[in-house]
Amino acid sequence: MIGGPRAPASRAIDVILRQTSDLRRLCLSLQEARNCEQEARLVAEFGRAVLTPESAACLDLPALQSGFRNLWKEGQYDRIVEVGRTLSKDLLEGDETVFMYYTCAARRLAEGALGHREST
Repeated sequence: MIGGPRAPASRAIDVILRQTSDLRRLCLSLQEARNCEQEARLVAEFGRAVLTPESAACLDLPALQSGFRNLWKEGQYDRIVEVGRTLSKDLLEGDETVFMYYTCAARRLAEGALGHREST
């Protein structure tokens, strides 16, 4: 009778664990959706701000990071460098992520130009 009384309790635990797992999965998917919405909002803010060089300097850091991340994904390295040149040195070099995107984009452009010259 050792296994008899415990069997219903273990089934109840299995159900609770499955429900908990399902709720956790749902919460993570909702959080991911919120993050995607926030990222889209920040990229849109970045897009509006870089229309004029003066307003790019007034961007908040998360919008700048999101904008550079989006440009990087799209392979627009020239645009990253172009925007980066309009930023103050403090803003550009003050954030590790922004500076990384800028320097890597500049390097990609330099490597591309060098590769193009070697092939001609």
